[in-house]
Order: sequence, then C-alpha cells, then structure tokens
Amino acid sequence: MSETDPSGRDWLATGAPVAAARRRVLEGLFGPDPSEARAGRFELRTPLGRGSFGTVWRAFDPLLQREVAVKLVDGPRHRPGHAATQRFLREARAVASLSHEHVVQVFDVGIIDGSPYLAMELVEGGSLDQWLREPRPWPAIRRVFLGAARGLAAAHAAGIVHRDLKPANVLLGEDERPRVADFGLAVLGEEGRTESGSSSGAQTTASTPFAGTPAFMAPEQHLGGPVDPRADVYAWCVSLHLALHGELPFRGATAEALLHAKLHRRITYGPRGAGAAPRWLRTLVRRGLAPDPEQRWPSMDALIAALERGGRPAVPRWVVAGLGAGVLALGWIEAGAEATDCSALAHRSLDPRWNPTARQQIEDRLADRPGLGPDVVARLDAYAQGWLTARVDACATGVDAPRLEPRLACLDDRLAELQASIDDLREADDVTRDHARQLVRELEDPERCTSASTSARHATATDPQRAAELEAVRHGLAALEVARRAGRLGSEPERAA
Repeated sequence: MSETDPSGRDWLATGAPVAAARRRVLEGLFGPDPSEARAGRFELRTPLGRGSFGTVWRAFDPLLQREVAVKLVDGPRHRPGHAATQRFLREARAVASLSHEHVVQVFDVGIIDGSPYLAMELVEGGSLDQWLREPRPWPAIRRVFLGAARGLAAAHAAGIVHRDLKPANVLLGEDERPRVADFGLAVLGEEGRTESGSSSGAQTTASTPFAGTPAFMAPEQHLGGPVDPRADVYAWCVSLHLALHGELPFRGATAEALLHAKLHRRITYGPRGAGAAPRWLRTLVRRGLAPDPEQRWPSMDALIAALERGGRPAVPRWVVAGLGAGVLALGWIEAGAEATDCSALAHRSLDPRWNPTARQQIEDRLADRPGLGPDVVARLDAYAQGWLTARVDACATGVDAPRLEPRLACLDDRLAELQASIDDLREADDVTRDHARQLVRELEDPERCTSASTSARHATATDPQRAAELEAVRHGLAALEVARRAGRLGSEPERAA
C-alpha cells in the first residue's frame, strides 16, 4: 500500500502473501487492529499522545518482557536508503548508545511501512511544559533545568546536537527527574517543514531555515547556518527564561520580526517581571541568548558550572575589588570573605555613583527643560543596568585572569565615562542642557566589552600604584570625552599637531 494507492493493489503486485495483503487493505480502510498493531517486535497497546513528530504509544516488548514507549514518526515515507532516513537512523543509534539519567533511553529504532519508529524508555509522568503550567519557585526550576543541561552535555560529548530543545521535549518522571527526549527526529522534517525540531552531529551539520521550533531556535538556525552545541545552549536559555518569567524572551508577529528581536536581544520579561529570578540567574540566561554563538556560554558544561556556582565567582580566590574611587582590579581575598557574590561586587562599584540621590540631583538641574530630566535619567538607568549585567557576566564567566583583566578594564572605562557624565549633568549649565540627550546617547555600550577585540584595547594594571595612576588617566580621558559631548570642546577633542 502506498500514499498514492491506499487500496493496496500496488503492494499486492509485489507478491506479498494474500493474508498480509488483506490485513494491509483493512488497515487502510479502518486503521490498525490494536490486537495486531506492531512496530518491529513491539506490540502497540494504547496511544499516550501526539507530539510534533508523531504518535507515542504504550507498547510491550515480548522479547524482554517489559513495557516501553514507541513513537511512530509522521511525515513523508522514505525508502530505507533515503538520505534523511539514514541520517535519522544514524543519530538515533548514537542516542541509543547513551546511558544517562537525564536522557530518555532509546532501546531500538527501525522503519515500518517507510516511516521510522523509536522504541524507548517509558516515562510515567508528564513533560516539563506541563510541569511549568503551575507556578514554581526559581530554585525548583533551577534544579530541573540543571538536570536537563546535564543530559544535553552528555549528548554533546557523544557528538549529538538536539536542535529542537524546548520544554515539551523534556520529560519528567513521577520522581521529577528530567530526561531530554526526541533527539534526531527533526532530521526527517528538514525537507519542507517549517516548525519542526532538528538534531545533528556536533561538528558540521548545516540546518535549513526553520529546522527547529522558531520561538526556541538560535538565530543561526533561522538563517540556515551551521549548527553546533551552542544552539542547544541558546534553546535551553530560551526555555529557562520562559520558565522563570512566564513568557518567551523574544516576540515577533512574523519570522522576520522574531529574528530581528533575537539579533538585537530585545528581551521581554512578561507579567512576572525581571524580579522573578535573582540577578545572577538572569545574567546567566542573557549570556546564553547572545545572537553571536561566540558570545554565548562556550559549552553546556560551562553553563552547568555557572549554574552550580550561582552568583559566586568562577575562581573562589580571585575576585574584583574596589580600589580608590572605585576602579576595578583583580585582587586576592580570603576564601569565604563577604564579597564573593558577583552581583554584590558589581553593585559595590556602581551604587556610589548611580543612586536615588544622583537621579534627583540631575532631574532638579534639568527641571527648567520640560521632560528632559526624566528622559536623561531613564537613559542613565538603562545604561547602568546594562553595565551591571556586563559586569556580573564578566565575574561569573570563569575565564582565566589574562583574558578577564582586559574585559574588566574595558568595563572600568565605561564606569568612568558614566561617572563623568553624572558629574557633568549634576552641574549642568545651558550648554550642557542643550547637549544632555546626546551626552547620554553616546555612552559606549558596555556589552561591547565582551568582544576580545574591544577589550584588548584597554590598559590593565595589577600593581596598586600603577592601578591608581591608570585610574587617574581613565577619569581624565572620560571627563574630556564628556566635555566634548556636552558641547564645551567643539566637535572633536583637541589633538596635538
């Protein structure tokens, strides 16, 4: 029987036994007989539900005398030698070789009537998607997502990328142990499918546009570029954001609008707001949502390490401490000292500079220009929040000191620039008022400090005397730049001939 001839005549013409042919014709007319329905050796008992790729059945394995789950995959029927089918079989067998507590165990894979099936561990419970329909405290969410991350890390170590990770593809047993499911299924849906998942080898597999669920997939999947484990990092962070805030991080009425929001990292926090999770956890997620894979967590293992650390620095004895007026530099502290929280360290540097007193002083100084004070203060608030995020991210990243120092120096420069702007606005004259919006608009984005090429241009010093000298130079240069933006130095800073 084929899709073109459901009567089964073409199948009869192949010389199949008459009894089997009769059964196939009846199945085409009335559906499979539950007492005879099989996938390979597995006896299909009752349907458990439908997913994006097919129907999952409760089944019985007569060989090993145990219950299993069998997924009958929908979609075009392919010959056993079809490239997509072969790729699916290859990846499914790779997943079957995995034995990990956070990966749904695959027992067997095969082809029936031209369509693939998977026999796998029967997980009594529901999906993460269902679990999240009830309000959950963030520590419980963190625990479940940590388990899912460990399952993905095990798959990545075996050369497998999921490419369609989402809460619906994470199963929770009655013990609430998360297990990642549905590796490899999207291979079959890449041809002409627009909202499927995808899985590939970890090295060079290139996806077609929309080979993944659009809301969860990384920008490179939208663009049809090569996909590696960092695409799963992205999808994991989208899922965690949804779990924490009750809303997806990116919105878009069309595929183009959704991609645009992702490329510009326009994150929304939904009705629960940003306060639904601690700052360090929001920072962790934000890094994973970077549009450039190079700016995300480099691996699921690195993300797991950060998730386990919480807000603590990556290297317990290296921290960033305040020097003098607040310039940041690497220094030693005793293990267990109070300043081991990345968020606290960042606030220690920012709060003396940008606080309710500074806000009010600037609003008062600009009060004679209607709307100017609130507008400028709102822009400074947004800039300060961006600096905090970048600073906490740098602390929690876990990179070695030689790579971390230039990044922190770049953030020091941005903080000095913010300080100089605040000082200037506190004493704003008419010229500064005329240029106030330009002054804050031209503040350099602290997120650029994550770029190695940008941070490498910023001087560092670990010697206390040199660090103090560098701080003075930094603040002097920042003051000159702010004076230029405020209209007091002409269009360009003075340069020596």
